[in-house]
Amino acid sequence: MSFIKKRSSLLKSPFFIFKKLQRKVFSQLSYYLHGDVLDVGCGSMPFKDTVNYRSYRCLDISFSSNLDVVGDVLYLPFKDNSFDSVIITEVLEHIFSPATVILEVKRVLRPKGYLYISVPMTWGLHYEPNDFWRFTKYSLFKLVSEGGMNVISIIRIGGVFSQIGARLVDVIFEFIKKKLFFFSPRWKERIASGIISPFSLMFYFLGLLLDKIDHRDALGWAILAQKRTDSL
Repeated sequence: MSFIKKRSSLLKSPFFIFKKLQRKVFSQLSYYLHGDVLDVGCGSMPFKDTVNYRSYRCLDISFSSNLDVVGDVLYLPFKDNSFDSVIITEVLEHIFSPATVILEVKRVLRPKGYLYISVPMTWGLHYEPNDFWRFTKYSLFKLVSEGGMNVISIIRIGGVFSQIGARLVDVIFEFIKKKLFFFSPRWKERIASGIISPFSLMFYFLGLLLDKIDHRDALGWAILAQKRTDSL
């Protein structure tokens, strides 16, 4: 998919605001991620092109054309010390035992390997009924550090205005789809996506301007950590 097509596809997503901010944060920390990389819950692998990798393995729970491995994040099907870097984005909220995930990641990371995680702090229910957690920066720090990792950086993803905009766009998107009951699901998505695109752009730039006013709210958090040498 070309760069222009990727940007167009992202803009039409009801999650444009979060994904755009998420990728902005990822780009600030991606230079740490290198070598043999494991992307857990990789989806369409949106971060692959921004990582300096030697090999890039993609793991998810169900098969798709992007996957290298179908597997469970609680029981990663890899040997100890297999990877230099692990990426986990918007996965932990769907795992009832996130601490177990951190321990598994630590196991497959090589000495001084890097872990990048992003999670939501405020978002509606999704992928129900497997939607269990929302994280503050403090709970994320505690989870990762108690799992044998040294935290290098925690960065906020969006703020209160991005949060309001993202939720409004999502609600409008779902409302439009319900009103278009006489269309096929595919056309519902297309029409609703076209309508929400200008709202997504407006709220995205509004968030960039105004999110700095208050630092208590966030759409989510991203954390970069390194495997501790005393936990090898």
